Amino acid sequence: MPTIRRHVVTQTYGAAPTPAAARATGMRSPPTLMVAPSPPSPPSPSPPSPPPPPVPPRPPIVVQTNGHVRSSLLGFLIGAAAAGSLGAVLLIDEMHTSMSAVLSEVDDVSVQSKRVSDSMARVEALDRTVAQLHHEAATREDVAALRTELLHALDEVQELALALKAKQWEHEHDLAILTGRRPLGS
Repeated sequence: MPTIRRHVVTQTYGAAPTPAAARATGMRSPPTLMVAPSPPSPPSPSPPSPPPPPVPPRPPIVVQTNGHVRSSLLGFLIGAAAAGSLGAVLLIDEMHTSMSAVLSEVDDVSVQSKRVSDSMARVEALDRTVAQLHHEAATREDVAALRTELLHALDEVQELALALKAKQWEHEHDLAILTGRRPLGS
């Protein structure tokens, strides 16, 4: 059997080749590699080593057939519980989101219903005012009756004014005769 020789390589850092060159450059010299000498070969080959002891045979692998149903059911129950709890969490989250949406819609509806109730109160107040004005307002028949009364009163005033002018003219005529002047219009 051939002998394998190993060589050990060692590195040394920081050694300058010469101190003058190191001073001239102001830098350190690059590291140098040094090779160690190979160890001497052994004088004679060693006797062959004894063969390794025989490996004992492995015991046969025994597969247990008990518990498959039990472990399958346990795994199924654990998986069903995990899926159920995840489904419940997601369902609760969805329910929370939908409840928030419903509550915001209820708030909007309450604001709209308040506006409608305020509008209805104003409409009822206007209806009461219109009913009151309807009882106080005059109808066409009332206006026609007042017009005829006014026309009769104006006719009477004109008749009285004409009668008064006639009386005045008579008095002026009588006065003119009594004073000896000539009456106007004769």
